[in-house]
Amino acid sequence: MTKKKLIGSPKSVCCVAALLLTIGLIPGCSGATAAPAPELYPVSGEVLLDGEPAAGVVVTFVPSGDTKGQSSFAISEGDGTFRLRYIDGHDGCPAGSYQAIFSKMQTPDGSPIPEGMTAMDVGARDVIPARYKALTNPTFAISVTEGGKSDVKFELKSK
Repeated sequence: MTKKKLIGSPKSVCCVAALLLTIGLIPGCSGATAAPAPELYPVSGEVLLDGEPAAGVVVTFVPSGDTKGQSSFAISEGDGTFRLRYIDGHDGCPAGSYQAIFSKMQTPDGSPIPEGMTAMDVGARDVIPARYKALTNPTFAISVTEGGKSDVKFELKSK
């Protein structure tokens, strides 16, 4: 029975370790700091599905046009209302142009996904039509200005 060599020579192991250590230190040497958080403005509103308040709808504002940065998102409450949060968890959305997209995962019997389970675990599907997710031909273009928006109303149709 022959023994297989699992690692290279001590010299090659040292070289690899030195390389990994050097690569790990490079980002700390650049002096770069994280970009400052953008100014956030409150954005709230309501989501209706077939004329009824829609609970559990994920509302995402995706930057469009010249607007740069991250998306803001919310999950609508039982009465269909929502309040956007920025990706860092703070309330609000930066000023700019956005496309609103929507999603709502639901089990085949119409109930919400049980806590601790995934959509795949329970055979859930997105009940919001694909037209409300299209970034190439958005249904809802939104402009957020300094001061925010509190009257956003999205009326979605399931058919």
